[in-house]
This record gives sequence, C-alpha cells and structure tokens, in this order.
Amino acid sequence: MSHQWLRAEYLKNSILGYNSIEDYTYQIIWFAFDIHGEHIRSQEDYNRILKLCNYRNLNKMLEKNKEAKELKDIIDTYRFSNEIIYLRDTLANNLKHRGNLRFYGLERPKAGYGEKNELGELVFDSKWIQPVTVDIDETITKLANIHKKALKFVNDVINYIDFFNQFDQEALEDGDLKPTFTKFHKKLNFYK
Repeated sequence: MSHQWLRAEYLKNSILGYNSIEDYTYQIIWFAFDIHGEHIRSQEDYNRILKLCNYRNLNKMLEKNKEAKELKDIIDTYRFSNEIIYLRDTLANNLKHRGNLRFYGLERPKAGYGEKNELGELVFDSKWIQPVTVDIDETITKLANIHKKALKFVNDVINYIDFFNQFDQEALEDGDLKPTFTKFHKKLNFYK
C-alpha cells in the first residue's frame, strides 16, 4: 500500500468530517431554539423533524425573526466563504455524488466511453462525470484553513446560544449535566 494512497484516504475522510460540521451545527440550532415548532414525543417525531433540518428551512425561519439577524450572519459568513463553498461543492460533493476524488500522482488512465447522435454530435462522454482531480498537499493546506473557520463558526454558535450558561452551575459541579433549556428561548423565540 503506497504512502500517497493512504494520505489520500485520510484526506477524503477529513473532507467528509469537515463537511458534516455545518449540518451538525444546523441541527444544534434547530433543536436548541425549537425552530421546528413541534413537541418531540418519540424517536419517529425526532427523525421526521430532523429530516426538515437543512440550510433552506433554517434560513427561512431565521429570516422571519429579526432577532435572529446575528445568528443568521454567523451562519452565512461561514456557509458562503470561498473555502467552505469549495469544501462543500467541489470536494465533498465529488466524494458523495461521483463516488471519489482523484489525486495527482495517483490517477490511473481509465477507458472512456462516448456516445454520438445520428448527426455525429457528441451527446455523452464519460469524462464529463469523472471526479475532480486535486493535489493532496494543496488540499491539506486548504483543510487546515477550513479547520480554523470551522472552529470559529462552532464557537460563535456556542457563544450565541450561550450554551454553557444553560446548565445549573451547582449541578455541573456535582456532575449533573441537565440543562435548563428555557434559557435558550429567552434569546430567540420563533413561536410567540
């Protein structure tokens, strides 16, 4: 097994992990503020409500609430930064929708397939659906920068939610981690 191939596999795993941070953070916000507006009484309820948690639905709700402007700005600053767009739209989407990424130095020539219509015009070429080819070292450098952005994003959301003040400090010292969730709703209320 080549060292370069192993590096590529670790890199692909990292790409998917960093890409997931955005979705996980949306879920934290979605449930911390009950943006879904429903009472969860079962695992089925939770799973159904979780499926509704995505940027489009979250953004729609945040736009309706003028008190949520700061939170929306935190999300949009992260989501629409060039590095995160590249992570999501180029790297992660190639892994998820084209089954892989290709890396310089590891790519192998592949047999292609093309199809022409009756006029001789090319209507399909397998090259069109090939995964993007990237440089391992450049991509690692980009992920190092994405790491810093992801940390800032998550910390900004934690601070906005005021996460650590959701717990009774005395109970925390006793090892009881039961949050007092009513404090979340003092910051943002979507269903007044």
